[in-house]
Amino acid sequence: MNNYILAFICNIPWTLFGLFCSLLSIPKNFRFNKHPFALIIHVHSWWWTKPLLWLKGVRGMAWGNVILLGPNELAGDEAHELVHVEQFEREP
Repeated sequence: MNNYILAFICNIPWTLFGLFCSLLSIPKNFRFNKHPFALIIHVHSWWWTKPLLWLKGVRGMAWGNVILLGPNELAGDEAHELVHVEQFEREP
């Protein structure tokens, strides 16, 4: 339990960055996931990723405990991003 709390604290900067990215992406709706603990946010647009060529075609992102899912989301994208949140928890 102590490792989980420490990982959560270490991930706070990444989680805040994820929230900032969600604001840039114009959020539509959000919900919480219990395990792993994650805030899942559906966004309208990835307009700010256009100059970042390595993010071309992005459908989802995970930053700390925040998952951003874009308008081109496919069926397995949320589960895929939850794996990344688990990785953030395991190795902050």
